[in-house]
Amino acid sequence: MVRELAACRGVHAEFELSDGARAALLELYARALSGAGGPLRAPATARSEQVALLVRRSPGRSTCVRSPSGALELVDLTVELV
Repeated sequence: MVRELAACRGVHAEFELSDGARAALLELYARALSGAGGPLRAPATARSEQVALLVRRSPGRSTCVRSPSGALELVDLTVELV
């Protein structure tokens, strides 16, 4: 599933992912926020073997993650896969 994320490198306002890739993205997202240690003031990063996720505060922008199980909107945040 991480391979699917690696194929989506870049900043996206919307992701269309399989359920497995969505779970991998949300795992990276949780690790990035946990590593920030509190409110997100600076960009936060989490890495796997194949891809890194960078989460930034972006007032007025959102990121939508869609999969067969539904959609999740991250309000005032952008995510970048690198």
